[in-house]
Amino acid sequence: MGENSYSIKISWTVNANLPSEEVALVIPGGDLGFSDWTDPPMFDYLTWSGSRERLFKIEYIGNLELEFPTILHISPAANRYFAFALSDSIYVAEIYWIDIQTRNLFGFDPPCQSITTVGEDSLAIGPEWLAYVCDEDQTTWHAFSLADPSITISIHLPFEEEFSKGFEPFWLDSETLVLDRLRSSDTRCIVDISDVSEPIVSCETFDLTLGRFSTDRNRMEVRVSYDTTDAKPEEIGVLNAACFSTPIRCTPDFFFSPFGPGQGSLFLQDTTWLPDGTWILYLQFEEMTVNTVFDRDTRLWIFDLQQESFYQIADLEPPLLFNHYSDHSDAIWSADGNRVLLQNALSIYAFDLTDGTLLMLNDDGGIAIGIVDLP
Repeated sequence: MGENSYSIKISWTVNANLPSEEVALVIPGGDLGFSDWTDPPMFDYLTWSGSRERLFKIEYIGNLELEFPTILHISPAANRYFAFALSDSIYVAEIYWIDIQTRNLFGFDPPCQSITTVGEDSLAIGPEWLAYVCDEDQTTWHAFSLADPSITISIHLPFEEEFSKGFEPFWLDSETLVLDRLRSSDTRCIVDISDVSEPIVSCETFDLTLGRFSTDRNRMEVRVSYDTTDAKPEEIGVLNAACFSTPIRCTPDFFFSPFGPGQGSLFLQDTTWLPDGTWILYLQFEEMTVNTVFDRDTRLWIFDLQQESFYQIADLEPPLLFNHYSDHSDAIWSADGNRVLLQNALSIYAFDLTDGTLLMLNDDGGIAIGIVDLP
């Protein structure tokens, strides 16, 4: 797609005091549409000290026949690229990405009749590639190079058309794409594109709930639930990622879970590995009938892989329900790996694992969607 044919433009905030550091990219409001044509989607940056300013806005300038033009955001990649799709609420029309370092905007017109997606379910940007799937043939995924969109890859799934529907993509690194089946938490495909001429697709189905990968991409968390929800697992295990590329069936190392059915109204909300891979951090919250972010018990746990033990490290005060907004986006960690962002619809906090303190960074609302490194 040529720059002259773009249907949107990016307007950057001119700020001489722009911090040169890693910051969280924040969507101020949940509505990313262009319904009244005068209030374009806005994006802020938020520093770890709590300062927050407008970074850019997206303006619709095209003549696409979209009844309700909408921006579908994709979690930032490589701390540098932010991608989004221009959509008519359901069908993706055009794909764009921004190089935060250079402030350059790029566009791609997918050769599809349509890309049916909700949120970022069918799109994923990585350090070097962007993956998508056409609605008319979900047995074949596609990826194009961010450096040169004319360079493309086709990835064929080893399934029939019906089973191929509903996979979600996310990138482990520049050469590894993971596809999780949306309506089945036990089927996962790993795609190795180190040889772009012949991608290697390895798929496995387990009698387990497959969780997140460690930062080094060598392990992943798994859960076992007997007649309960995945948010109340009886056992939690760690599985070697090599299980997808070896013919030998792997068995995870399992440990008794403190999050089982005996926890009453408490459920697991989210899981993330610490950057150094020594712990897994769990967010557990209380499910209540009253729909409010207040007056809920919210606890933080860690699983120490060396000690093979679970420890509750915080019962957050005031009790707040922290939501996770993207299934596969990495947790937002500080550069030293000691602080992690927690958020709800009202406020964004930083929890310090070294001393257990919770600091509110900002209470202007919005959703932090990932880290970018400002130039």
